[in-house]
Amino acid sequence: MWFSNCDDPSVSADILGPLLATVPSWKFLGLLYQMAARLGSGCKEFADALSSVLFKCAHEHPFHTLHVLLALVNADKDEEEINRGNKYNMLPGKVIRQVF
Repeated sequence: MWFSNCDDPSVSADILGPLLATVPSWKFLGLLYQMAARLGSGCKEFADALSSVLFKCAHEHPFHTLHVLLALVNADKDEEEINRGNKYNMLPGKVIRQVF
């Protein structure tokens, strides 16, 4: 439901924002790949809510979370060498910098 309404700011900010903080982070571990893949999509409120969930997971479960985020941070390194100037989403890097 949350991902299908990612373009609606009221869903992420008003409805799910307060509720996501109450859900234990271990319940999101099975969805890490799907959540990380959606970091650059949707509205700002969706990205903020998703980043906070991923930060909580990375802080409390680093062995399950960080390899997913690090793979996304470094996903463009080969392409960067080939095509200088292409920019990719850096939200995974933002979450990694918050953890460390």
